[in-house]
Amino acid sequence: MERVVDTNQLKGRVYALFVGNRMVQDVTLVIVRLPMMERSSRHGIMFNVLHALTNTSSSVSSRYGILFNVPQVLTNTSSNASLAVMVLTNTSSNASLAVMVFIHGGEFYTGSGCTDLYGPEYLMEEDVVLVTLNYRLGVLGFLGVANSNVSINAGLKDQLAALKWVNENIGNFSGDRSKITLFGQNAGGSSVEYHILSPASKGLFQRAISQSGNAVDPWAFVDSEVAKERALRLGQALGTNATNVDELVQLLQNTPGDELVNKQLQAQSLQLANALVVLSSTAEDEEIEESYKRLYPFVPTLESSSQEGDIVFVTGKPLLVLLSGKYNVIPYITGVNTEEGKLYVMDVIANETLWDEYEETLERFVPNDLGYAWGSSQSVAVAKKIKKFYFNDRTLSNSSLSSLVDLVGDIMFSYPHHTSVLLHVLKGNAPVYVYGFGYDGRLGLTRDFYNFTFPGPAHMDELEYLFNGTRFSTEVEPNSTEAFIREKMVTMWTKFSKDGNPNPDSDTKWNPLTLLSHTYLDITSNPRVALTSEDSETGRMNFWTAIYLPVWLTSFPNLAALFLSIA
Repeated sequence: MERVVDTNQLKGRVYALFVGNRMVQDVTLVIVRLPMMERSSRHGIMFNVLHALTNTSSSVSSRYGILFNVPQVLTNTSSNASLAVMVLTNTSSNASLAVMVFIHGGEFYTGSGCTDLYGPEYLMEEDVVLVTLNYRLGVLGFLGVANSNVSINAGLKDQLAALKWVNENIGNFSGDRSKITLFGQNAGGSSVEYHILSPASKGLFQRAISQSGNAVDPWAFVDSEVAKERALRLGQALGTNATNVDELVQLLQNTPGDELVNKQLQAQSLQLANALVVLSSTAEDEEIEESYKRLYPFVPTLESSSQEGDIVFVTGKPLLVLLSGKYNVIPYITGVNTEEGKLYVMDVIANETLWDEYEETLERFVPNDLGYAWGSSQSVAVAKKIKKFYFNDRTLSNSSLSSLVDLVGDIMFSYPHHTSVLLHVLKGNAPVYVYGFGYDGRLGLTRDFYNFTFPGPAHMDELEYLFNGTRFSTEVEPNSTEAFIREKMVTMWTKFSKDGNPNPDSDTKWNPLTLLSHTYLDITSNPRVALTSEDSETGRMNFWTAIYLPVWLTSFPNLAALFLSIA
């Protein structure tokens, strides 16, 4: 069975998906074709992007017979630049179904929306249309050089193009364009909030879910000057000392795509899975500082004006846009996992000898969005406060691991999430449902990939309760707690997509968070509604508010006043 979808810029095919001998749904691959201007474009820098509609190599195959390309996989010489969108729908349904559009994570520089990780079976049991997509990553999607012929935040604009296509075409796949939920994890969760904040996405979706990722995360946004510095650093890695933006862009456009991507990764002296690994104790302070800055070198940044034929997507700093209240106010689910930081301290979990080096370089844990220079009195003072609060001024050792996991998770996810939630509640008038994923079961990506024994759900571990990916190796019994949690989460997520209310029954009454009712859903072996005042994170969130307030009083006085008013 095959059907072709073809519009001015979009082509696609429909493939039958069988379970045993029974056809249960169609798997549709849609290719969004973006315009090119030779080897550069107002829509970003593109090089030999794999064209999944015509390529039949193993890199575009899966157990369903199709798998669209990761944007950084530049293996073809085709001149076609394409954005892949996959639509999964139940062909037997005559109803108009709610639509769930998923944006994958990967810190804006890796990942794919493929079925290897994001298999559709669990969600589609609840009669929804599932859409996953790819977008340009790293330097190809987030090269932030203003006043050039390269579009800023091209990766986010890829997502926007996919959303527009969904609105125009999803009715052909039993989807209801008035019931579109945008959801994502990590950079995908941050992207979801960027779409909430952007006027360019207004009206394209009606509900949103951010899992372990917000636009205000310190790794998810950089100022324009920092973005430019990082672009120039990539130029240096490619062998040039270009200081002129036009010269730099010309160099990048004339560099083979695979070399560009490889140099980008080499410029990051710290790997994603080992993101906070400490350099050798002989490293100079400035080397450690530079390595810290390179964790996520190409991420969203501010756009000041529209270039010809382009769209302004990020109109302001995420914190300020939230503070203004001028954004797309819609029902929102957002949450984090209790042990987010575990994934980012893999080095010390594997190698106990690194504790001494952590002890000597505590200043690396001072968040970069505070704006304190490395070695400054402010930075050193914050590092001392961190050691006192998280480690009781004790020398770091194996007994410090739990506190280190808390610290890293708080910096990267929990505190930014806390800030985002409060601003949504204070400035918006739509329900905000908050969850904390704390179930430590047999499922979880970090268990599958890294065989962690340290307790608690790490970053990404909730995904296996929503998606059935081919890379997952753990099977669970139908009557197990894991199966129960999976059913609960899938039901709540899909129920929310249908009517904006995640409560499927009377067993669990998950109410929106308000200033008077500080409740959230505590997802454990027996999911329950809890008060934030009962949460062990509360003291840690207050600690970081006190750290950020001096900066906010200077840079964001209205934000500081707001937090002081509710303290």
